Order: sequence, then structure tokens, then C-alpha cells
Amino acid sequence: MNGSSTGLPDNIAKCLAYVFGWISGLAIFFIEKQDVDVRFHGAQSIVLFGSLTVLNIFLPIIPALGPLIMVVLAPVSLILWLVMMAMSLAGNAPRLPVVANFADQLLAKGNDDGDSDPSHKIDKQ
Repeated sequence: MNGSSTGLPDNIAKCLAYVFGWISGLAIFFIEKQDVDVRFHGAQSIVLFGSLTVLNIFLPIIPALGPLIMVVLAPVSLILWLVMMAMSLAGNAPRLPVVANFADQLLAKGNDDGDSDPSHKIDKQ
């Protein structure tokens, strides 16, 4: 197992990105400097659980349909949270289909150092 700049094994760091939802994802995203994969899972946690949090805030506003969606969304969110942590600990953390695209964009913005030429960024990693 590779170590991240957090001093933790990468599977533990990936799992920690999901433990407290988008909050721990945000912490891992900003703390991790070396391991791009760990940083990706921090970004994926931010996107996944951040969007679920926003949905939980705004769904009650929608009459009839909002609370019904919330009843379905709550167990799905719980299962997704448990699966992401378990798979991360096992060392095979998945890239979620739609969420991973947004996480990649967030990761690209986080890695942007103001230089418009991305060709030399490969050498840095």
C-alpha cells in the first residue's frame, strides 16, 4: 500500500474521505498533496454527499413529491455511504459513474496552478 501525504495508508485515507460525508471529503481534498487517487476520493465525497445534502435541504419544499423522494433517498444514501467506506477499506474504492466526472472537474480545478500548459503537469506527478 502506498502512503499518502497524510501519513496514512491510502485505503484508510480513502475511507476517511467518506466517514463524515462531504465534510471529511473536504478535509482530505485539502490535506492530501501527493496521492491523486486519495484526493480524487475526497473530491468524489464532496460531490456525492454535498449533492445529497443539498437535496435533503430543498426536497421538503416540494409538496407531496419531495417527502416521498426523501423516504427513498435516505436508505439509498445510507447504503451508498456504507458501501463506499467498506470498498475503500478493502482497497477497491469505486469511481461512481456520474459523480466521478464532476469529481474529476473539481480535482482539475484544485490542481490548477494558474498555468495554461498542462503538458508539464504530468512530469510533476
